[in-house]
Amino acid sequence: MLPLVCEAVGRESQPVRHLLVVDKQAPDADLLPVSSVFDILCDAEFPRLALQTENECASTMALILYSSGTTGAPKGVMLSHRNLVACVLQSEVVTHDLASGDEVPGTMLAIVPMFHTFGITFQCLLGPYKGVTTVVMTKFEMTKLMQLIEAHSVTDTILAPPIINALVKMPAAATTERYNMTSLKRAIVGGAPLGNEIIEMMEARIPDLRIAQGYGMTEMSPTVAVNPPAARRLESVGALAPSIEVRVLDSDNKLVGCGETGELCFRGPNVMMGYLGNLEATRETFDEDGFLHTGDIGHIDSGMYVYITGRKKELIKFNGFQVAPAELEALLMQHPRVKDCAVAGVFDDARHTE
Repeated sequence: MLPLVCEAVGRESQPVRHLLVVDKQAPDADLLPVSSVFDILCDAEFPRLALQTENECASTMALILYSSGTTGAPKGVMLSHRNLVACVLQSEVVTHDLASGDEVPGTMLAIVPMFHTFGITFQCLLGPYKGVTTVVMTKFEMTKLMQLIEAHSVTDTILAPPIINALVKMPAAATTERYNMTSLKRAIVGGAPLGNEIIEMMEARIPDLRIAQGYGMTEMSPTVAVNPPAARRLESVGALAPSIEVRVLDSDNKLVGCGETGELCFRGPNVMMGYLGNLEATRETFDEDGFLHTGDIGHIDSGMYVYITGRKKELIKFNGFQVAPAELEALLMQHPRVKDCAVAGVFDDARHTE
């Protein structure tokens, strides 16, 4: 491998100043041996990689991930080093049993693309931080998913709601009766609502499995709430993560109380720096107190669990009442012949309502 790397370096138009071999001994006297990334960060010969202060970590960009954000066209979400570290530590608290507490840590199956903020935070960062083995699925296929769970005795994974919905509606003879998936203990779900009935059906197939819904967005690195497996509430998308502040605002941007419905707004160390080159969009997303307005409608209960009922821009106005599409979609998804669905309002001129 080393000769190929040296050959590739020689072909680069831009000069390469340092070639590091991560090993206790370098095979060539001209190469610098290091045993860990920490050695690199602490080495005085690499001032650009020196460990930073807290303020530098908060103001130095680590990633740019594109997202449509709370509304509109895709925008470059600027995440700092502090954002990512904060989200990993917050997620660790609510997923403290990711490594199972066993003598041998669990095994995570990584199926979320690595360009996705969920994939980066949970699979690239949290998994290694917790010391779990991470098996990367390069291309998603339902059969391959089940084969990998069986082959590697996978204990943890992240699943999108359509995957779980498809699994429970497949015959047991093609899923749990064909593949041994009894090792699977935890699955974190996010990105879209998942009805309680679907969760219960999936857990009935794999008795030791506990599905925990999470909530967040790219702008929040991405998680602000995850249902702890030991104290989950099925109707909720999760308990508020540590160091997160939340406000729930009505249509007039007035603060509402516990249990009352409104737009969810968050502030915390995991919230993005802003949108790349788009100061206007950044100002529209943050209020003067630094709270990020998500555009999601929901409420917070007395136990600080988050509940999502819809999107601010998607609410259907029916005879003066606000109807959340997400609630109707969850109801439709309970039908065994419905694979996926979307609900939208259409104005009825005759009845003068959607």
